Amino acid sequence: MGSMLLQASHRFSPGRFQLFASGRQSTLDPLKDAIADLRTGSAGEIAAACDLIILAVQPANYLALVAKIAPALKPGAVLVSITNGIPLEAIAERSRAPLVKAVPNVAHAVGRGISLVMSGPRADTTHVGNVVDFISPFSKPVVIPARDARPATNITSCGPALLSLFATALVQANAKKTNGVGHDVLLSLMNETLGATAAMIDAGIGLEQIMRDAATGGGMTQAALEALSLGLPELADAAVEQTFARERLLNASSMKPTRQGGDE
Repeated sequence: MGSMLLQASHRFSPGRFQLFASGRQSTLDPLKDAIADLRTGSAGEIAAACDLIILAVQPANYLALVAKIAPALKPGAVLVSITNGIPLEAIAERSRAPLVKAVPNVAHAVGRGISLVMSGPRADTTHVGNVVDFISPFSKPVVIPARDARPATNITSCGPALLSLFATALVQANAKKTNGVGHDVLLSLMNETLGATAAMIDAGIGLEQIMRDAATGGGMTQAALEALSLGLPELADAAVEQTFARERLLNASSMKPTRQGGDE
C-alpha cells in the first residue's frame, strides 16, 4: 500500500511533493526505478525530513516503529496511520505528534476510489487538511468520525476485493454451463460489465435503479435476484461480522510487547 501511494502521488501530482521512502531494498529498488526523484533513507532520517509520515508497515510492527522514530520527528510533522489494526490511542501513547488516520484502497493506482480520513489525537483541521491535500489528486477523500472506520472501510477498502470475489464466483458458475465459450471470454465480459456499471453510477444512476432497469418482471434477471436475496444478506452480515472480529483480535494483539524495529 505504501508503494501504491507513492506511485499514485508521482503519477497524478508529479513534482508537487518531494517523496521519501524507507524499507527493504527489494521494495525500494523498483520504486526508485519508477520515481526518479524518490529519496530514500532510514526511518529516522525520513522522520526528521518529512511533513507527513505515512506508516505503511504491517500492523504488528506499527508501535515499535512509532516509538523508534518519535524522537526524530520533524517539528510539526503529522503521523498518518493507514491501518484499522492498531488503535489510534496506542499510537498516540508513543509519539506526541498529531495523528491522522487515512484508509486508502487499491483503486488509487488508477486515480479512483475513496480515501477515508479521520482526525486522531492532537490533530486539528489543518492537519487533516494536509493529509487530504496529499491524497486528493488520486482519490476522493471523505472525512468521517474515527468510530465509524470499520463499517466505512468494509465498503471502500475491502469493497473492491469483495466485489471481485463475487464477480469471480459468478464467472465460474456460468463457466460450468457453457458449450464452447471459454473462461477467459467470460472473464472479459465480466470486466466490461463491472466497468459499465461503474460508468452508470458515475452518470448518476443508482444501484436500485440499475436493478430495476435490468430486471424485467418474470424474466431471468429477476429470477436470479430473487435467488440471491434468499441468502446474500446473511452472507454479507457474516462477512461484516468477521471484519469486526478480526479487528478486535488485531487491536488486542497490538497491545502485547513486540520486537523492536520491524520492517520500515
